[in-house]
Amino acid sequence: MPKAILLIEQDLDRAAQFQAVIANRNRLVTVAPSIDAALLTLTTAAPDVIVISPPPKETTAAPSAKAAPQPPQGIATVKHLRSVERFSGPILVLTDSTSREDQLTFYKAGADDLCPRWSGLKYMAERLSFWFENTTNSLAAFERRKDAIDELLDKKAKP
Repeated sequence: MPKAILLIEQDLDRAAQFQAVIANRNRLVTVAPSIDAALLTLTTAAPDVIVISPPPKETTAAPSAKAAPQPPQGIATVKHLRSVERFSGPILVLTDSTSREDQLTFYKAGADDLCPRWSGLKYMAERLSFWFENTTNSLAAFERRKDAIDELLDKKAKP
């Protein structure tokens, strides 16, 4: 039985590229163009993994000195998926951000893994294989990473 992936992706061309790469690895990919479509899919069949591909960050011409930093794209989707308690499996996020703050924000919101979008689809396929084929190892690695992230967040919260 092929492992099931739910891909949340608005860009149908990128979704087709993702499906082409992943299909070669005996994986079943369902594409949802929005969080609402993803939630509807979760009511009928739970995937093994959810991959979120948020739209790339919009660049602004000149950021204002008083403007608050914008949260990374996709953070609301991760929070929503975790809050509805319909899915407790791994959530992987394709991200453009290399900021450590953004990465911690994703982990704090409930993401299990991040993959830089610029690293390419083959790298993402390898990342997914890690989650599928090394379940015990990946869960142990996740727990170690989660503990380390919790420590970082605790240190940051203390003055």
